[in-house]
Amino acid sequence: MLVDDLEAVSTRLGGEIFDFTIAHGDGTLRGWRAVSGPSHLPFFIDYPDNGDRLGRWQAMYDRVGHTCAPGSFTELTISGSKSEMMEWLGPNDLPLRFIDGNRGLCEARLATARGEVALS
Repeated sequence: MLVDDLEAVSTRLGGEIFDFTIAHGDGTLRGWRAVSGPSHLPFFIDYPDNGDRLGRWQAMYDRVGHTCAPGSFTELTISGSKSEMMEWLGPNDLPLRFIDGNRGLCEARLATARGEVALS
């Protein structure tokens, strides 16, 4: 889960920030930092001083003629404890749907230029 303040997430969860960034000569960093926990829960990530990351992605899509770039999540279907997940995630506006069971993430739906795509 991409977050704006990884330090706040680290403090809230009591977890260490793992830094996977490499400095470049122009002052930008390439890579990411993350806070993780139990393997059945999602990790949190940020991209510090990463330059125009989204612009670079769009340029790659344009260069290869990709006409159906992924957009945002429209729904995530989770089989597991809603209360545990909501406590772990903290305040969010994710489109989450919970179903019975303990299989974890069952389906992700993404908006694209050509409509919704379901990954299960």
